[in-house]
Amino acid sequence: MCETAVFTVKDGGRKEVMDNVSLIVVDGDEVTLSGLLGDTKRVSGRITRVDLENHEILIEE
Repeated sequence: MCETAVFTVKDGGRKEVMDNVSLIVVDGDEVTLSGLLGDTKRVSGRITRVDLENHEILIEE
């Protein structure tokens, strides 16, 4: 399986928010991330890049 890592981007820097993400739900400016083991995390911002080849998603805060 190829799960994805999600990073937030702010002021030119990026920080990993969650690894092994299997589901992403966008509701307005809130992004809910769900992992393989059922863990969830909410992040405010907007998705700016989805890189399927490298399994990375960027969320701009």
